[in-house]
Amino acid sequence: MMKKNLLTGFVCIMLLLLLCVSAAYAEDAEKNLAEYGLNPQDILLEKIKFLPDENDIRYPFSREERPFYLWFDVTGDGCVDLCTERMFGSGMVRVQLSVYDPLNQKTYILDGYDHYFLLDSITDGKIIINKEGPYGYGEPITDTRGTVILDNNRLLFVAAMEPASGEGNLFDPAQAAVSVDEAVRIACDYVRENPDVQYRNEVTVGHIMTEDGESCWQIMFSWIGNQLYTVWVNTETGEVENGF
Repeated sequence: MMKKNLLTGFVCIMLLLLLCVSAAYAEDAEKNLAEYGLNPQDILLEKIKFLPDENDIRYPFSREERPFYLWFDVTGDGCVDLCTERMFGSGMVRVQLSVYDPLNQKTYILDGYDHYFLLDSITDGKIIINKEGPYGYGEPITDTRGTVILDNNRLLFVAAMEPASGEGNLFDPAQAAVSVDEAVRIACDYVRENPDVQYRNEVTVGHIMTEDGESCWQIMFSWIGNQLYTVWVNTETGEVENGF
């Protein structure tokens, strides 16, 4: 009984500290959630857990100075969602990104198997996620910065675009009529009905020039590191030039 009381007290103290430290940050979220009759404290107390449940899941997981959670409208319904991380499994543990939609009381999970998806910040109107790994195989650990979107009830990690090799300063992404975000959505719509790519968790964006001289975004879909499908979206018209 004493052990149980100590654990309960520890959980309450940790939750109170978490809420106090994040009070200033939660002010905007509180105003947003209040418009929908919701309270951030109630959501945090329900969703953030410091003890394992029957599935060996612990809330929250954080590393170094990364945030324990972020409020951001991933679902696009106007109401901010609770974005956290969860540790799953035993032995070879994985860290998944968890997005809780308080309006529909639904949770979306982004799983990278041997890669961790870690919260970073909200920058320039986007939620920034870091993908770290692979873990468990003795390979070099890499850190990829990106964001996350919800497509057809699935979370997709969209890796930050790297400059295309060999193009120098000939192409400026900011000058494209179709933005990277728009191109990713167009590509998602294009592949959504394809059964071969129903399982995908990552998108990588590049830029290419076709043989006909067309400027295109190159959208590559992957599932746990395995490339599945590539779509070319014209940077000026938004038309799909090729898909394979």
